[in-house]
Parts: sequence; C-alpha cells; structure tokens
Amino acid sequence: MSVVGFLLWVAVGNSLLAYGRRRWSVRGWYRSASVGVAVILLGLVTVGAVRASSPDVREANKVLSTSGSRHLFGRLPLRALLAETAPGERVALRLGSESAWEVMVADALQLAGHGRDVRVIRSPVTRFLFDDSMLVGAPQPGTVLVFSERQALSPQDAGSVVATQGRWAISRRARP
Repeated sequence: MSVVGFLLWVAVGNSLLAYGRRRWSVRGWYRSASVGVAVILLGLVTVGAVRASSPDVREANKVLSTSGSRHLFGRLPLRALLAETAPGERVALRLGSESAWEVMVADALQLAGHGRDVRVIRSPVTRFLFDDSMLVGAPQPGTVLVFSERQALSPQDAGSVVATQGRWAISRRARP
C-alpha cells in the first residue's frame, strides 16, 4: 500500500506541475520558485496525511502478528524439533494436510536457521512455497517430519508425534 500511495502522490505532483506549466508561462527564477512551492505543498500534504492516520490501524497489525497468530497457529515447538534433529542432519519435511503449510514454512525457517539441512518433499502446495533447491521428490536418508492436522493423523503417524502446534501435529517418520 505504501508503494501505491507513493506512486499516486508522484502522479498528482506531476499532473500539478504539468497544469502549472500550461497555465502559467513563467521564466527564470519564477519557474524555480513555482516548482519549489509545489514540492513544499506536496510535502506538507503528505506529512498531514501520515499524521492523520489512525493509531488504531497501526496497532491492528501488531496485535494480529503476535497474540492473534499464537492463538491460531500455536507456539513454535522449536525445542522439540531441535531435540529430534541434529546439527547438519538432513531433515525432510512432508505436508500431511494441506492446511499445515503455514506452520511447516515457519518451522522450516527455524530449523534451517539452527543448522539443519532442510529439504521439503515436493507436492502441489510446497512447490509454490519453497525454492527448487530445497524440494526433493522422495524422502532421502535422514529425519522425515510430517505436518498434519491433529484430527487427520494417520494411525502410523499418531504414535510418533514429536510436537503439536496449534491445531496441527508434527510426527516423525521412520528413516527410509
């Protein structure tokens, strides 16, 4: 939205300058003065618009990104995920439920940031979320973590749940 607003203000300023050039034919320092006044007026209008924005709007994003997200997605089970994997170990992440992609992306980022060699098993959903260098066709040797909705856990995954995150469960598959 900021980029769009900026471009709109540039367009408004450009149209005002074009109108001023057509309307008044000024020479020399008058031209410089008119451009300067137009820039100052545009700056004042921009500052006024920014200051007039509601503080409630600014706070809404802050609230959404913290407590709202924790309520919906749960807390990141980083300690449990790090306990299941070793630094430098290849960890393959598989999407068991299509709705679990959001927690899987966050967990993949955290695991990679803590020195795990993260790979993601290719699916119609994950191919849009991850870089091709991270995608693999099938699980390779190493840990395989499956991200599923708790209610949709298969019997083989239910016994190997490593952690829960919101309404999702993360289970460990046996090494291939």
